[in-house]
Amino acid sequence: MNVKRFSARTAREALGLVRHAFGEDAVVLSTRPAAEGVEVLAMAAEGVAQIDYKDSELLRKFMTERGKIMPRRITGATARQQRQVQAAIRRARVMGLLP
Repeated sequence: MNVKRFSARTAREALGLVRHAFGEDAVVLSTRPAAEGVEVLAMAAEGVAQIDYKDSELLRKFMTERGKIMPRRITGATARQQRQVQAAIRRARVMGLLP
């Protein structure tokens, strides 16, 4: 899993850096304001080919601080990847690995 942190003055610049590093099909895990502008966590699309419910560190990146599953338009995942993430988060919740 190749997760990198990008920061720029605007969100558009940060997403441009993400696309330059990972290509057009990059998966954006989170965007948040920072002191110097915007901070973006992203990873390559092939990095999430198989999502395991036991990998709680990866699954937390697809969840908000309150424990809700982030929507696909924010994460940048494909429909298939989003379904895999949702199923893995639900399994992890049943097992007690996630809230």
